[in-house]
Amino acid sequence: MEFMNFIGLKKGQANVIVIVLLILISLVAVIIFWNLFRGIDRGDEIDTAVLNKGFEIEEFVLSATGSSRISIRNIGGNVDGIRFVFNDIDGKSFSKLVEKDLPAKLESVSYYFGPAVGINKIESVSVFPVLNERMGIEVNSVPDKELLIPENIISWWDFRNEQDLAGNNDLSLFGGVISKGVLKLNMGDYASVGNNVNLNFEDSMGFSFWIKPEEFSGSVLEKGENYKILILENGFVRFSYVSNGNEKFIESYVFLEKNKWNHVVFSIDVGGLSKIYINGDVASIFNEFEDFSENNERNLLIGKGFKGEIDEMIIFEKPLSQVQVDSLYNGFKDEFE
Repeated sequence: MEFMNFIGLKKGQANVIVIVLLILISLVAVIIFWNLFRGIDRGDEIDTAVLNKGFEIEEFVLSATGSSRISIRNIGGNVDGIRFVFNDIDGKSFSKLVEKDLPAKLESVSYYFGPAVGINKIESVSVFPVLNERMGIEVNSVPDKELLIPENIISWWDFRNEQDLAGNNDLSLFGGVISKGVLKLNMGDYASVGNNVNLNFEDSMGFSFWIKPEEFSGSVLEKGENYKILILENGFVRFSYVSNGNEKFIESYVFLEKNKWNHVVFSIDVGGLSKIYINGDVASIFNEFEDFSENNERNLLIGKGFKGEIDEMIIFEKPLSQVQVDSLYNGFKDEFE
């Protein structure tokens, strides 16, 4: 009798152990599932109906201010939206659903995001296709590069398409082509941006772009007499504007190189110090701008009379510091060597 009781006791203990193990396995499964989908609303569960939809992250550029540019390629067909989830170093996340300007199959599109709300330094981004309010397979990426780019960007064209990454100033092409992420122009070609009031130059502005001229001629940017950025016949670059009927200008004392990529920055400050930078180095300093420019309703034109290629063009509300110029130059130069 005591032996049978002993056997029963052992069986009971074994059953308890089995139950405990099952509970532990269940807890581990729950933890794994939670880690996979943390930061995502339960309403956005993964659906097998969209498993054949997907994206590739071509580039993830993060600025020190927390703003970012994410370039993705659609490899799985049409979707209703794209869910971007920004993950920080502390395990927190911020989610953003994009439902406009979606890429067609095999098309690439870049998206610009301001600093994510409620999280710290971004460690990675996850991208999910969304179809019928359900999410497909995740792709994840850490930043390819980090740039010290000011937050006061008016417009940013990376020329993967006609889209303005930072504002509402999309391009319209009049001749020329966008190919392999650059704007290619021949004489007579140009792109028009429109006449948005935020494109007017009044007392300060910054311009950054990469340029590969085949000939020294034409304008890189012009908005009537409000401002022009010109390439002179000797290869120098000039920023000019008209005030009270008089032309004001600053001109570089360093020339561009033909058929090579040159990084050019204009940092313009009426009443302060204005500078031109070429490939990260100061190419001119001027402190005699005193009169404000005259606003107009002319369209901003890119590349009128220019022959060559233009890329990564950014317009800022304010002048740029040497540190910011260095970051823009060093952050992009590997792509242009």
